Amino acid sequence: MRFSAFDTLSRFIQRKIRPFKPEEERTACWEWTGYTRPASRRYRGGGRRENADEGRSYGSISPEKATPMVHLQEMGYPVPANRAVYALLTRTPYTRVPKLERCKNPACVSPYHATPLPGAVRFDDPINPRVRKPIDVLAVLKRIRPSGSMSKELAAQECGLTEERITDEVWREYVIWDDANDE
Repeated sequence: MRFSAFDTLSRFIQRKIRPFKPEEERTACWEWTGYTRPASRRYRGGGRRENADEGRSYGSISPEKATPMVHLQEMGYPVPANRAVYALLTRTPYTRVPKLERCKNPACVSPYHATPLPGAVRFDDPINPRVRKPIDVLAVLKRIRPSGSMSKELAAQECGLTEERITDEVWREYVIWDDANDE
């Protein structure tokens, strides 16, 4: 039997999603059939301009997509269904779910079609895993400046790095730099 993320959802939520073929779980839109908050236009204030007439402010009207909603017990009130499904499948508390870019289909709640927005990426996300940027070990050593005469194992502890991160080559380069840059 094949593992299905959809099958881990509660029956309450599963009943609100239009059926799709099991082999299309990652590609098909999971269309929400429950309550959907209608699309609206929202005023976003832009503050006041210094030379503006008295009492006038500037802003813009921005459209908002229709949003599938579900009552989440954890929160005690209705929340966007795509975020709730994402939270349930990643076993993340709803309040820790990053901002998500939704699928072009406004009724879709598939976690495979949701993309965390930049600045909101969680590295332990099993749905949309991200690769951590490599640490520049030499830059860390130069910033913390452990003594070049100590072992690289002690230097790793002092810098908060694992011993494997400081290779022999990096350690040699750091010792040469440290000798040349005595303070």
